[in-house]
Amino acid sequence: MGYRRNLFVLGLESVLLGVLVGCSQPASAVQPTPSPTGLTAAEHAQLAWLEGTRLNLPAMAADGQCPTGPESSVAPYPNAYRPLYGVGPVYGQGGPRTDSSENSYFDVTLFTDPTVQGVVLARGQRLDGPQKIFYIGRWAAGPVVGTDTVAGKQVELHAELALPGDRRPSNADAAPGWGIWEFRMGIRKPRGCTGFQIDTASTSEAWVVAAG
Repeated sequence: MGYRRNLFVLGLESVLLGVLVGCSQPASAVQPTPSPTGLTAAEHAQLAWLEGTRLNLPAMAADGQCPTGPESSVAPYPNAYRPLYGVGPVYGQGGPRTDSSENSYFDVTLFTDPTVQGVVLARGQRLDGPQKIFYIGRWAAGPVVGTDTVAGKQVELHAELALPGDRRPSNADAAPGWGIWEFRMGIRKPRGCTGFQIDTASTSEAWVVAAG
């Protein structure tokens, strides 16, 4: 843990570079080094450092079964335990699906526990196919990997999600210290066995979700 934190400090001192992590998504041409909205200069530096963490997702099982999970029972709302993806300090929960002609979108919620500090970086891709996860709207970050029309509105598709973990959204229902982040993510059809990686200054975790 200390070694990772020391690397993080060194990264903050040396990185104000452009986004290097890319993602291939048919639509419009990839645009290099776009700037995520809503991050401070210090948070930009944190994000650049986190982007140096390579994806390390589980492999598909030899029998072709999707290695779903892990899950935990936690209470991001006072005294309201629920099963969520992840083992912490960041957890995930899926939501309703919206389809465009080529992509499927999901309204997803991430929960950050009170120990989370600094930027949270989320990325993902299918384990059984070439498709990678992309994000739209608030907190979408990283390279623009395409565009799409969702509910009659043209949107940019970004390869990453960057949450400013020290600036949690206001939510009167949240348990003390918890952050509740609602956003929309997508993946090119068909859906499959998909892995997600969540990186913070001191942790890196992955979980896997089967097509729903």
